[in-house]
Amino acid sequence: MQKEKADKIEYERRIKTIQEWLLGGETTKAIHANLISNGWCVSERQMFRMIAAARNRWVADENINIAEKRKMAIERLRKIMERMPDDIKNTSGGFRTLLYYEKEINRIEGIMSDLEPEIENIITIDEML
Repeated sequence: MQKEKADKIEYERRIKTIQEWLLGGETTKAIHANLISNGWCVSERQMFRMIAAARNRWVADENINIAEKRKMAIERLRKIMERMPDDIKNTSGGFRTLLYYEKEINRIEGIMSDLEPEIENIITIDEML
């Protein structure tokens, strides 16, 4: 007995759910497990196609403005920081990782610029001689 194919509305609901999982910081492995346990996919190829469709919707969706995209990206980074175990946070590598995420959040918010600071007085070697 073959499973009934999901209609367009059900497929869109599943894509939205996958997008929520991605925003929540779920790993691809966890999303695969969720798709299998829900019975939404019959093959690994179908799983990858659904995840790709969920990611491509963000690119194609022009109704979401830049501010909303920034807000989602910042929220995703903050969730990653919160999920980091304390024993890793207290190491030098964990501290560097947290600092990297903070810098990335500041860059997204526009607090820090991507540009290098400008040097006003550049002295050439010829001027020094």
